[in-house]
Amino acid sequence: MKVDGTLATLVRNSSLPEVSVIIPCFNYAHYLIEAVTSVLNQTYQNFEIIIVNDGSTDNFHEVAELILSEYDQNKIKILSQKNAGQPAIVRNNGIKEAKGKYILCLDADDKIHVNFLEKCVNVLNKHTEYSIAYPNIQHFDNNTSLLEFDDYDESLIKHYNHIPTASLFKKKAWVESGGYKTNVKGYEDWDFWIGCYEVGHYGKHVKNAIFYYRVHDGGNLLKDANHRDRILKSQIIVNHKESYNSRQINWANKIQEYPNSNLISDPGLGLIPLFSQDIQESEIINSHKLTDTMKNIHCVFIIENLLGVTGGNNTLKKMIKYLIKMKLDISILTRTENTDPLDDAKIITVPVKDSFSKLCPDCDIVVATYFTHVHELLDIEAIRKVYYAQGDQFVFGDSELTDQHNTMLKTNLDLHQLSSLSYEVGNVITILNSKNLADTVMSKYGCRKPDYIVPVGTDLDMFYPAEKRKNEIEILVVGPDQRGNCVNPLKFKGIAEIKKALGIVKLSYPNIIVNRISNTPPDIFRDFDCAFFMQPVQNELAAIYRKSHILVYGSYYDSCPRPPQEGMASGCAVICTDTAGAREYCVNGVNSLLVKPGDVATMANAIKNLIRDEKLRNEISIAGIATSRQYAFDDECKLFYRALRGEAVNRKTINENSLNVLLDNMPKPQVKAPDVAKIGNLSELKKTTQLGNNVSLNEFVELLKLRPFHPEAYLQLIDISLENNLLEQAYFFDKKVKKVMSKMGIARKFI
Repeated sequence: MKVDGTLATLVRNSSLPEVSVIIPCFNYAHYLIEAVTSVLNQTYQNFEIIIVNDGSTDNFHEVAELILSEYDQNKIKILSQKNAGQPAIVRNNGIKEAKGKYILCLDADDKIHVNFLEKCVNVLNKHTEYSIAYPNIQHFDNNTSLLEFDDYDESLIKHYNHIPTASLFKKKAWVESGGYKTNVKGYEDWDFWIGCYEVGHYGKHVKNAIFYYRVHDGGNLLKDANHRDRILKSQIIVNHKESYNSRQINWANKIQEYPNSNLISDPGLGLIPLFSQDIQESEIINSHKLTDTMKNIHCVFIIENLLGVTGGNNTLKKMIKYLIKMKLDISILTRTENTDPLDDAKIITVPVKDSFSKLCPDCDIVVATYFTHVHELLDIEAIRKVYYAQGDQFVFGDSELTDQHNTMLKTNLDLHQLSSLSYEVGNVITILNSKNLADTVMSKYGCRKPDYIVPVGTDLDMFYPAEKRKNEIEILVVGPDQRGNCVNPLKFKGIAEIKKALGIVKLSYPNIIVNRISNTPPDIFRDFDCAFFMQPVQNELAAIYRKSHILVYGSYYDSCPRPPQEGMASGCAVICTDTAGAREYCVNGVNSLLVKPGDVATMANAIKNLIRDEKLRNEISIAGIATSRQYAFDDECKLFYRALRGEAVNRKTINENSLNVLLDNMPKPQVKAPDVAKIGNLSELKKTTQLGNNVSLNEFVELLKLRPFHPEAYLQLIDISLENNLLEQAYFFDKKVKKVMSKMGIARKFI
């Protein structure tokens, strides 16, 4: 009977396997039968197996002959090649020979659960919009833990690989993405998943599918990749530049240029740094209510000194970069000569003999950033005039300034009066950076309530935790290393007191490492054994924060100090003087240890307590990390921008019980209870983490399996991470807590 062409095609294709399982093998002949058997025993049988011998020198051929003699040869094909030395080439060669619609790459020492293919094939056939079906991992041999993955997240896959190697994917995805790349040995699967995402092939988590991953005693390819983690991550970014922002690409280029530098930021093993995403045109369009009226607006900032690596000036420079992204035209009037460029801002150096107002260009908005400049706003033509105040010595009543023996007493008294007048200049909008400063100004000077309060925040893309040294404690001290002068005394910074306290500590702990960051040359610390960093660039500065265990801050007063907040974000346990400014976010015994300003003995004891009590140090650290998440610099910039526009600014202050506050304020609609609410509370988890034995750990794992989306489970994981000084891991789980909050809003009604 003659068969027409269409029917012949159908008959021919019906004999093709739907799935091709690729098993690369190099010197794993002793495991190969176990891997092959796990495939042959599947409940789903429409597959072929392609074993690719990568130049093995063991008894591979004997085992291969045994497999072909014992099992269905129609299902098994064996290829041989010279040793390629990496899985990407072997997998690509196997896939080229594959007849299946779907591909599964299974390493020769691993295996899959009996219903793995059935579960994954069903998902891809049912949900045709997805191209990858990925399972959970059950470790075996030298580790028996279960690793459960998140639902597919396109933003997460670029930061952290949450798709196992042994995942079922469409061959079409392999073709259109270009297959496995050969320049990321060890991370080729992660790179491949990103490549799939870029051409529109997305993943679907199959929660009841299990891939068995063998954990070896010795080294394996993944362990080798871990040693080259930063190089491989940087290469992934270079391979996929369209998927990463400019700061991530710049980070990758620096890693490739200086692969061994310890001063280049790195969030930790297997994590690509997030950084702030570049503002996209779509975001600008979507936020037109904020930007339309500000586009092409010319804003002038008066900034006396553009130098400095920390403090108020650095904050201003970062804010200006944000405003430029929001399409404002920015000019800066400064006394600083030959300053580095600041994005697209126009910098105008004003000689000391001239006033700022004399050289101020035509503008729509003008911002004075210190009290000595506010009076000049009166001589500048602008639609909106702003005083952005971050505090000064006079408003906080520094006694050295008005000491009768101060040779500049008369000048200081005049400056004190100028400070008091600067907060109530007619037609000048006041923006203050803390409630503490606002309260002080109103009570001390009797001024009106400021127009806006924009609380300080931390750049969480720059300051984030990383793993610390195990044996040597590093202590960070930040601030100018000079004593100042009659007009600008710096004694209030408390640097000399910190030095004395550290001297006492060194008598008991001589091996501590002191990291000293300053924008001035050594003076107070010039005869102290420390690592002195003068004006480090921002990435290096953040790296010094990350490697330090403890940050000590000794100021006698502040509007709201930034270094302790940056230390918290970096995973440091913070010791800070007990001032009203610090209490804006510091809670003694919770996220910091507070000591009386100038109390050297108490400060020394606090440092020693944190050195010898690792548990306390870690508890303070993780609470600090959680606090820093509530004060993001990006939010500060947005609030400042809205204040410039004249919008109402309202930022809710969140205390140390923020988790409960957030949960209590979640909407509680009357809907069916989700899975997260079905199993009671997780109070037992607390007990398991305290017992510290295998029984308790197994109990913990079982409880976590019951409720994998419960914030309390992640809080316990944070505790475990901290006990093992894994701060980056703790930070990751901290983000997970926030991610599952929305589910808890519904679940709380039923728990």
